Amino acid sequence: MFARERFGFVAVCCGLLLGALGPIPALAGTARLEAVGRMLERNAQELSRYSWKSRTEIRVEGELVQTSLVRASYDRVGMLVETPIPCHAGTAQGSKKLKKRVLAFHEELRALTRSYFDLDPQRIQAALDRAHAWEGQGEQGNLLRVQARGVIRQGDTLDLWIDSATNRPRRLDVLTSLQGEPVRLTAEFAQLKDGPSYAVKTLVETELKEKKMVVRTDSFDHVARN
Repeated sequence: MFARERFGFVAVCCGLLLGALGPIPALAGTARLEAVGRMLERNAQELSRYSWKSRTEIRVEGELVQTSLVRASYDRVGMLVETPIPCHAGTAQGSKKLKKRVLAFHEELRALTRSYFDLDPQRIQAALDRAHAWEGQGEQGNLLRVQARGVIRQGDTLDLWIDSATNRPRRLDVLTSLQGEPVRLTAEFAQLKDGPSYAVKTLVETELKEKKMVVRTDSFDHVARN
């Protein structure tokens, strides 16, 4: 279940509208987006020097189907390696048939969402080249909002929110689809002390056989590697 995945966009993205937009926003120019791109690359390089734990819960209609815990890190070629850790999980609910169906669907869902997190540098640059960006966003007017469409699939939307002072990510919001069902992916970012920003919480929301499915992942216990 825990596949090796290419290191990429998860280390460097953020989005989602935070409160009212306020006055007519100022458009950001090419030079501004180039600076963002440089910081995204730097942040990714910094994060690759850490390992951390991730806890994932899968719920359908609010019922817990599976909980998993892994230790994650990037190898020398930039592949994400996740090692399962035994954990005390809540009592899973639902039938074995439901669990089997959910886990099979989750594999596809996981591959789709990782494709947005793990954009290669060329695709990141292509997304920035055709993105729209606005300064002075967020409740305090201290965020840059970058919006791109058709990043992975036709009709998808990616919103990236950047701290205007540091160019580091704050939030990511992706709207896409899987098997004809809408998929919403959000990630909230925090910054390690004197270190990189990382996805502290991610949520994936979709439907499976007309049942609401939510996958939540929390990341913690970051340790710098020599």
